[in-house]
Amino acid sequence: MGLASKVYAEQLGARGYGIPLWRPEPSSYGEVCIGDVGFVEDGAWFRLFNVTKPQSDPLNSNGVPPNFELLQSNSRLINRSDNFLDPGVLCSSSMSQMSLGADASGEMIPIDLACRYTCSRNEGALLVLKDHATSEAVFANAQFVEYMLRHHQSWCDFARNQGFLLDKEDIILVRGWVKTTSWTVAAFTNQGDSLELTFGSKANLYAHVSVSTAVSTHHSHSVEYRDGPNRMTKTMDEEPSPQRKDQCVFLRYYKIKYRTPAFLGRKITARVKPKDNRDIAHGTVSSASESQYKTRGRRQTYTSSPNPVDDILDYLLDNSSAQMAISSDEDLNRLSTTLSPTSHGLSTTLRELAPKVVLLGDAASLGEPVDDANDKQFGTD
Repeated sequence: MGLASKVYAEQLGARGYGIPLWRPEPSSYGEVCIGDVGFVEDGAWFRLFNVTKPQSDPLNSNGVPPNFELLQSNSRLINRSDNFLDPGVLCSSSMSQMSLGADASGEMIPIDLACRYTCSRNEGALLVLKDHATSEAVFANAQFVEYMLRHHQSWCDFARNQGFLLDKEDIILVRGWVKTTSWTVAAFTNQGDSLELTFGSKANLYAHVSVSTAVSTHHSHSVEYRDGPNRMTKTMDEEPSPQRKDQCVFLRYYKIKYRTPAFLGRKITARVKPKDNRDIAHGTVSSASESQYKTRGRRQTYTSSPNPVDDILDYLLDNSSAQMAISSDEDLNRLSTTLSPTSHGLSTTLRELAPKVVLLGDAASLGEPVDDANDKQFGTD
């Protein structure tokens, strides 16, 4: 994984909306769909196959595992929100906002106005939404959990036979997504006291975003940002067509972790690409020694592991005899709305507040948090 995509995922992953994708545009494998099985590589989603579609479906044109079993998903379990996130800027918790010619509490910046942020930590990230973002995801349900537990090993075998070198836990099941029409993503590192970044819009809805930086003291810093998508430009004689919301800015998922290290192959920095060697369709990529941004978040943020769900999986394995654990971004959301996190991060919060561990055969999952502050014992069913 490249440095920019790694920093971006770590910094915005704690927001609880799922995995932030550094490359939201559909790859040559198509856009993200509920039921996809695959992995994230350098901030892009790669589908292996889709378990909610039959073997003959175009989404499964690269094949499916032997003895493939269709997941008959209940449409009533799907929750869709058309205006899940408003146009504006979502920033990591390492950034604080200052205003230039606009109300600091506003979620939209008017034309030709700018917004300024300062970053006091070593890393930061932001997502600029130029349109409303839509969310679609399945509610937490036993069907997806039981299906993944039953078939995950066959997915790992299939990936290995396809030529991929992946850890087992890299292979995840998509339960939902957050998509928009256009975006700017940025990630930066800061080796000094503080970093000040400014961005402004040159047209409505952040149609174009300019970026610049300033520093309080001499130090090194790096800013990389991408703007997309690259869509075909219409001629003056053609009628403009509505832009599709096919740009996945957050991926919502189920993930499994095993008690003992289990590998599909020796893990290396550069993973083996698919056999047909198809490339990702890139958006515009820019690097700058100068850059900046704002935040809106509905949930408490946590800091600990690069992927906060990994903290939950570790907690489940540490406090049970299960051979594997399963969790999702929805577990993180439940924790963020029911628990009061400490300043030490999610792993410490889990240890202190001791949510219940539920056993599903050889697997552990997260139960309801312990409400009584005096009851700290780990419950295991």
